[in-house]
Amino acid sequence: MVEAGDNAGLEYCLRFLEADPWCFGSGYQKEKLIPAIVRLDLDEPTRQRLAGIVLHVLDDTRPRRETRRYGRLAAAAASRDLRAEISTRLASEHHQIRYNAREIVRMFDLTTAERRPTSGTEVTVTREIIATDGARQNPVYAQAGKAAGLIFVSGQGPFDAAGTIVGKTIQEQTRQCLTNIQIVLEAGGSGLDRLVSVTFILRDPADFAGMNEEWRRWFPADPPARQGAKLPLDVPDMRISIAAIAEA
Repeated sequence: MVEAGDNAGLEYCLRFLEADPWCFGSGYQKEKLIPAIVRLDLDEPTRQRLAGIVLHVLDDTRPRRETRRYGRLAAAAASRDLRAEISTRLASEHHQIRYNAREIVRMFDLTTAERRPTSGTEVTVTREIIATDGARQNPVYAQAGKAAGLIFVSGQGPFDAAGTIVGKTIQEQTRQCLTNIQIVLEAGGSGLDRLVSVTFILRDPADFAGMNEEWRRWFPADPPARQGAKLPLDVPDMRISIAAIAEA
């Protein structure tokens, strides 16, 4: 197994993983190899190579039981760019890529630049609930949760803090949804400038153009990744709901 100072051994392991991260014949070998790599004092070029291996695993659409093992590599290679790549995949349209990202996030804390493995096979990711009186609260779910260096904002409807719908047009309601997201993110120590991915849900697809009109006012340049769907519930007078993922 690779040890500190064994540059040749580390290089062999990296090339082996880069050729095919899945080529090991058993989970037992991965349990030994990956912790051995992340225990080392890795330089920046090596971290970048590990990040490339993690992204290869994230984008593999074949079901794999061993995806979570690569969370340890992600911890060793953690960077702002890798956090953004992983958070984008958490909102991927492909279910397997979303699953891969969730499994990897469960194994590490992206707020730590370098994570050393624990004695067991699991790494605990702490979760913090974010709540603010500045936006409408719901007893069924949290306004947002912070984990793995990211903030996950629940779907925000066009409600004020008292629960009253603000505006009748799609532009007005989009503005209120984004205002609520801004309030929740700021309560968690983040902001709209740290948005990575956004999901909008429309009641009427005909409102898409009007939503974009307001959207461009909020994000005139460098907008976050975005995806949408049709609102599954018929809430009277509500035209839109928006959820978001941002860096903490």
